Amino acid sequence: MSPASEVVSALSSELGVSRLLATVLANRLASRGIETPAPALAEAEAFLHRRPAGSTDPFLLDGMDRAVTRVLEAIESRQRIVVFGDYDADGLTATAVLLTALRERGATASAYIPARATEGYGLNPGAIRQIHDEGADLVITVDCGVTALPEAALARSLGLDLVITDHHEPGTELPQAVAVVNPRRPGSEYPFSELAGVGVAYKLVQAIEQVEGLRRGPLFAAAAGASSERLLDLVALGTVCDVVPLVGENRQFVSRGLRLFNPPGRTGLAALARVARLEGKALTAYHLAFQFGPRLNAAGRLGDAEASLRLLLTAEAGEAEAIAAALDQGNRERQVLEGRIFEEAAERVTAGDLDAERAIVLAGEGWHEGVIGIVASRLVERFARPALLVAVGGGSGRGSGRSIGCFDLVGALDECSRWLDRHGGHRMAAGFEIREEAIEAFSRDFLELARRRLAREDLVHELRIDACVEPAELLGEDGRGNGPGLLDELGRLEPYGTGNPEPVFALSRVAFASARTVGEGGRHLKATLRAGGRTMDAIGFGMGGLAGQLAAGSGTGAADAGLYDIAFRPEMNEWQGLRRMELKLVDVRAAGLEPVFAK
Repeated sequence: MSPASEVVSALSSELGVSRLLATVLANRLASRGIETPAPALAEAEAFLHRRPAGSTDPFLLDGMDRAVTRVLEAIESRQRIVVFGDYDADGLTATAVLLTALRERGATASAYIPARATEGYGLNPGAIRQIHDEGADLVITVDCGVTALPEAALARSLGLDLVITDHHEPGTELPQAVAVVNPRRPGSEYPFSELAGVGVAYKLVQAIEQVEGLRRGPLFAAAAGASSERLLDLVALGTVCDVVPLVGENRQFVSRGLRLFNPPGRTGLAALARVARLEGKALTAYHLAFQFGPRLNAAGRLGDAEASLRLLLTAEAGEAEAIAAALDQGNRERQVLEGRIFEEAAERVTAGDLDAERAIVLAGEGWHEGVIGIVASRLVERFARPALLVAVGGGSGRGSGRSIGCFDLVGALDECSRWLDRHGGHRMAAGFEIREEAIEAFSRDFLELARRRLAREDLVHELRIDACVEPAELLGEDGRGNGPGLLDELGRLEPYGTGNPEPVFALSRVAFASARTVGEGGRHLKATLRAGGRTMDAIGFGMGGLAGQLAAGSGTGAADAGLYDIAFRPEMNEWQGLRRMELKLVDVRAAGLEPVFAK
């Protein structure tokens, strides 16, 4: 749906932005039902300034007052605190955030990260007993615990206090704990429910700072926040890697945290940047998601996540360099393992009757449970339907799933829970444990549920076009001038990620003046385009197969012969000191078909 012209005009004039940026903003607001100028202007202004829409007072989170009271009591009484985390980037950064904040306040605090292979996700009875036997007084969970009813009951019976901070979907009953802090709790007054686990842990730190400020007087209260601000690099990393929507408070966290990545000031993250060959580069959310995150996750996926936690906490350069090098090597091993499982899984999907099914459920003997979540994501990307993979061994299986926007994955697992030993997660990602003999029946029920819930039209890759452009908007009236300024302006939409993707634009009736293959095996397309009397450079990654057709020219009729409609993202290409806009092609199709892009 194209945005109303009055909304675009209002945004452009009142905010002082181009028609192009105003159109992107208006389209995205319209998708949320905001289609009149006044509310659109307020929302767009907050978005461009990266301000959350509602209050961010941590005490609006249910249970926060009880959590802070118990944590401060433990600090002041020198009680032993254990932060119970998780082995993925969200859980590790959340653990590092809370552990750092506690130790800065003189707390006797340590961490417990469960081993993926032997303990699985979240609280477990063995860990609870071990923590109790080692003399702990208080356990604070991060990124887990909201569905751990029996484990919470065990802790209570042992006299071990439990504070839960989590962001996953709660069940119908909450665990028996001193406090359960979760923005997804039913009836929560907190205005933003999409925090990552590290975001919830950070809200606890903010709440502790608030209370300390009130206790120490107005001057200290005014300075409260300076300490927690130093933790925002970790918050940004965990938030991006957990693929929560980069909107609202999450977007603010990531935007502020990225300042601490340019350059990385934390010893371990600086070492990780060096092994990823990112020194001197302007780091964005993309680098957090695809360079830092996979390396940080590598230890937890294939072995012991304690190494990744040490990297986040260490101030010793030598230790950081050694850990970062090991994580880099582990990530290479993970890539090989992931590739092998993906090829096997994709082959099984294509060999089956894909048209008859609305979801994918596969189990594999010997599959590594540490990478099946990534493989599930790649299957969703390739086949456009929910995917569940189960790693089977020793008579049981551990599963991981990813979904598409219109299918509530954790809700579906709830409905099939009679076959599962335990499960949890949220709409787009979930995990579960299952007995091997139950896999077939579970698969049958889950696939039947998907057939009822999903229509064929739900299972298509959708390309969202944010705005149609004219050549002059890209390159200026003289064909040269707009590029850098336009890209700087569009940069106000960053950071990009889930819920706030990098904008895609469309340009109609484009001629390919040249088209050739580049890269290993001619995999990519390099082209020169002409439109509206202007010439532009373009690159199409993975589009090398189109080079011959585009160089020869084609169309659907005489008027459109040799002309194409393109979808693209504009990028800046720097070469030998020259900066020039380049179009990164997303899709290409012959011109003259149905109108593609509404203006």
